[in-house]
Amino acid sequence: MPDIDLGKVMRTADEDEFWAIRGKAVQAYANVEQALCRIFAEISGTDLNVAGVIFFKITSAQARAGIMEKLLKKKYGTKFNLFRNSFITQLRQIDTERNEIVHWNVINHVSQNDTGDTVVEIVLEPPNYWDRTPDSPTKRKKTLQNSFRNVSFTRRFYRCFTL
Repeated sequence: MPDIDLGKVMRTADEDEFWAIRGKAVQAYANVEQALCRIFAEISGTDLNVAGVIFFKITSAQARAGIMEKLLKKKYGTKFNLFRNSFITQLRQIDTERNEIVHWNVINHVSQNDTGDTVVEIVLEPPNYWDRTPDSPTKRKKTLQNSFRNVSFTRRFYRCFTL
């Protein structure tokens, strides 16, 4: 097995498109939060200026989802239960995925292929280094690309409610 040039590995990792993809995924979530703030303004009966002050001070995604769920119930009663339940479930999934993308660690997986060339793959892995197993979850480039595409669609969907 030939030696692996760690300097080359680091340069390859630094130049990988993974970083831009992760940045786009984070931005997609920021855009969703803008759309959610508009929905919050609508269901709370406040203008966007006031709603923005309140909404963006709520740092707990779980608390924010709970508040929005209660406001939807107060405003619409049982009229849109199916939509509300789906919306809240989706919102919690989006918040979980956002936290993983933001808080998981970038790991360089280095190996050699059959011809002896060095292969570098950058992935996100959960932050607890000491509790990793071979089946620990990872997020690869393709997963992040799909994530920001799905979240971008979700943002456009949410915007429909406040036009």
